[in-house]
Amino acid sequence: MAENRIPQSVDGVSVLLTDAHGGALEHQDDVGLKQNRAPELLAARVDLTGNLSVTPPIPGKQQLYEAAKAAKVTATAEKTTVDSTAKAYIAKVINRMKSIFGPEWSSAWEALGFTGGSIAMPGTPDLRMALLPSIAAYFTSDPPNEDPTLGVTASAASGIYIALTAARAASLASNVAAGQAKVARDASLAAARKRLSGLRDELAQLISGDDPRWYAFGFSRPDDPETPQVAEHVVLTPGAAGSRTIYADWDDARRAEMYRVFAQWPGQPVPVNILDVSDSDAVINGVANNIPAGVLVEITIVSHNEAGDAQPSAPVSVLMP
Repeated sequence: MAENRIPQSVDGVSVLLTDAHGGALEHQDDVGLKQNRAPELLAARVDLTGNLSVTPPIPGKQQLYEAAKAAKVTATAEKTTVDSTAKAYIAKVINRMKSIFGPEWSSAWEALGFTGGSIAMPGTPDLRMALLPSIAAYFTSDPPNEDPTLGVTASAASGIYIALTAARAASLASNVAAGQAKVARDASLAAARKRLSGLRDELAQLISGDDPRWYAFGFSRPDDPETPQVAEHVVLTPGAAGSRTIYADWDDARRAEMYRVFAQWPGQPVPVNILDVSDSDAVINGVANNIPAGVLVEITIVSHNEAGDAQPSAPVSVLMP
């Protein structure tokens, strides 16, 4: 008998919620659904994946999480950029002051904040940030030692310190926001999976195991399980030249619990199962699978559930970069 396992991934849950909502709209009354009707199923889907077709669009927890992750990447990059600016500035200060204090550390360097017997570049962002106010204070009190042509000034040190403080605060805030968004997304996904489990269990009490209406809700019939739909619209995107990486994407197949990725290339007489994935995308690693660079690789996708394999997708070919 089919177990009708609830998908783990956001994409899989979203597809099943869409099917379940459609099935509920058509059959909830004749089936006798009480607890998991169309409004509840729609609410679970919108909470997880949003509704971008209305005005204003309603983002779901998944979109909010993706936006938070993107903001985190941007904030981290900005922090890194400003820290690089700080390193470049400190390097210019060291070179400038060597002509005044000498090329080796002495107590005179302490006025700039270089303590501990070294004038080496501070090794961490925290140490570099801590040094900048000392440099700014020194050049404020001794402006003749500034070199505006090189940008070695008190105002430059203060400006970089302010920018670095802001960038580090923004990065920290983005990390917190991304973590909170992930918690919210995971809670929404768990609630959606619980809703689908409830629907499956409610249907089991209301209709027989061979009732074809199971299919309308996106499930297999427990007494006569149906294999998944065929994976469609397979798209292969080669990675950078020499990377020996291909990115594969395809449509989510109804009732699929996993996907088998098959590849064939010159010297490989039959398609070989190189990868199994739970989502509708995969990264094909030519190095790991001994696929030479520059050869034409043919990829097919086979969707799978407890009832068995679907027919393979239409094959798609691309040159291994």
